[in-house]
Amino acid sequence: MSTLAEPPRVKLAKNLLIFNQVVASKDEASLNAAAQFSPVVDLKALPVELSFFKRYLSSASSASTEPFIPDPKAWQNFPAFEFVVAESSRRETWPFLVSALYIIIFLHFL
Repeated sequence: MSTLAEPPRVKLAKNLLIFNQVVASKDEASLNAAAQFSPVVDLKALPVELSFFKRYLSSASSASTEPFIPDPKAWQNFPAFEFVVAESSRRETWPFLVSALYIIIFLHFL
């Protein structure tokens, strides 16, 4: 069974069918048969067991065809030094730095 060419929705539907077979098994022989079960899923004609999942499986994929371009101005994409400079220049950062320095000095003299 090759999963390389399968879309994730088909793989999910197959796994749900296999899960249903495992849950329905009553003895070891039926459990072994369920483990070897390899369902064929047609998204246009879903089995009854997946009727609750029809809306998700039949919806169009939301994947983008455009490549992802990271935002160069986002903080997680800054180089380390530029990130420190940008954060230390913010007004909200100084109380944390001063209080950390105060605690370090205070604990040093205890």
